[in-house]
Amino acid sequence: YGGYPVPAQFIDDPDRWRRFMMDSIIEPMLSKDILPLRQIAKPALFRQAFVLAMSYPAMEMSLNKMLGQLQDGGNTTTLRHYLDLLQSGYVLRLLEKHSTRALSRKSSSPKLLPLCPALIHTFAPHRKMDEDLQWSGHVFESVIGAHLCRYFEDVGYWRDGTSEVDFVLALQERLIAVEVKSGRPKSASGLIEFRRRFPKAETVLMDRDLGERFLLAEDPRMFLLSVLDMT
Repeated sequence: YGGYPVPAQFIDDPDRWRRFMMDSIIEPMLSKDILPLRQIAKPALFRQAFVLAMSYPAMEMSLNKMLGQLQDGGNTTTLRHYLDLLQSGYVLRLLEKHSTRALSRKSSSPKLLPLCPALIHTFAPHRKMDEDLQWSGHVFESVIGAHLCRYFEDVGYWRDGTSEVDFVLALQERLIAVEVKSGRPKSASGLIEFRRRFPKAETVLMDRDLGERFLLAEDPRMFLLSVLDMT
């Protein structure tokens, strides 16, 4: 449920927790912290873009597909601007596809990473984590990705056809591929293909146990590097 301390007292009352998140945290954050940063022509569209981004954690989404789900008219340039605003407000991280070609990175569909899981749960039924294995997997992957972004500067993802890797970290001369195994059915074939394309890359398969130890580590960066050094 994230690190917001005050709503923790409502954790056993999901509806009240959700109302507190909306009224006391999310709305002030959008209207007072982020919207004043730039002139926004369509505040309603901006809010819709925020809700939509929170509804697709750790998912790769094309801007055209996102536009098709928004009620107010807009274009991809405006939508991208709004997503960049959310990123500048430390609400969201937009991951680019890892590629040796700059044009391929910039033209790729962004992978959406809400930086606090409470923002995800505010817009989803509270039972969804227990009832939908696919959804809980995306949320767990998003939490791991957000934590990686706190401790590693250059974080992206990789996809080529049907082969994909959840997160790719560039650290000085090291290239690290991280696949999150969250419980939903996933193949490790993406890691294998990534190693074939990038022979010097290091890989780690992060299951629930390793992921939780990574999240609880005193120094998550050193913890991950030590895991890699042991493999």
